[in-house]
Amino acid sequence: LRMPPVLLFSLMACLVSGCYDELCHPSSLLHSNVDNGRFESAAELDTRSSSASIAYQVIGMVDSGRPFVVHGVASSWIATNKWNHNYFRRILSENDLVSSTFATPLKPKFAVSDDVRNRSYYGAFINSLSLSETLREEYEYPSFVPESWVAAAGGNEWLHWGWSPCGAKRHMDLTCTSRISVQIRGSKLWRLYPILNSSELTRHKLESWSQILKPLFVNLTQGDALVWMPGWEHETEIVGKHESVSLSLHFLPDRSTLYQRTFALYLRKRVMENCAWEGP
Repeated sequence: LRMPPVLLFSLMACLVSGCYDELCHPSSLLHSNVDNGRFESAAELDTRSSSASIAYQVIGMVDSGRPFVVHGVASSWIATNKWNHNYFRRILSENDLVSSTFATPLKPKFAVSDDVRNRSYYGAFINSLSLSETLREEYEYPSFVPESWVAAAGGNEWLHWGWSPCGAKRHMDLTCTSRISVQIRGSKLWRLYPILNSSELTRHKLESWSQILKPLFVNLTQGDALVWMPGWEHETEIVGKHESVSLSLHFLPDRSTLYQRTFALYLRKRVMENCAWEGP
């Protein structure tokens, strides 16, 4: 296995706990309360600036713990024209995966018909070095995050694909790592919820974080990437008539962040108690 044991265990705990239940019917939850002030848009990384400025922005956003969006990440990737259900059916097998899927079984042979396609959502955790090497010829590490951060988290890929109106029910990834989700094809709506809501922040005397840690609504379109840190619950829904394909990568910053230090107690309690976060 390429992934460090602690990280691999946390990923498997997520699978066993059922945090990836599928949702394959139109969800009014994802479309409601967006304009009533409860949800805000995620911050966006300004990729027009210099490399040094981008690195400074990323460090600041990761330090704050607030999710952010980067546009055009996958615009030149081979994967955008190649990755789809039929391709994954050819290259994936049970031997290549730690777990088959969290939604629709891989067997038998990724069978897809029109009626199945309209209510299917697949997910695969890649833990095969040879398969990762094949995939990496078709995508690039997002340049705004140091490759060493991704390598420190094991470098494994997650693949998710399916059709509207499927998605994932509200859940929290039980991992010590942060994540990048790149929308390779299609579009997907996201809602994200911070580890403590506004009343909990007040109760724990963390009011200064209330302007940073707010529920967020994101419409991720082809080529975009969403970055979020541990402790954020999220739910998704595929939208539009085209197949949605996304790639997720984990990363570990090379130092403990302000967000991790401040919320270490709550992160250990709600995410993984054995994560190496500094704090009380």
